[in-house]
Amino acid sequence: MTNQHQASAPQNEADLTPASPLLSKSEAAAYLAISTRTLERIQQDHVIPYVQIGKRQLYLVRDLDSFINANRKI
Repeated sequence: MTNQHQASAPQNEADLTPASPLLSKSEAAAYLAISTRTLERIQQDHVIPYVQIGKRQLYLVRDLDSFINANRKI
């Protein structure tokens, strides 16, 4: 008899990315591990681009990743 159980695939970075490329302000803040107020302060300095749809400000995951990479320190 053969074992029909399959091993689960290892979790990788692709599994950790959000399903939608656009995040709300609270989702973006959580993604960056900061408060929404801190995100608003950063946004006022025009450091992180966003998409304005009506009154909502949405953030592209790749822009948040670029912000993270640009602010890495050794």
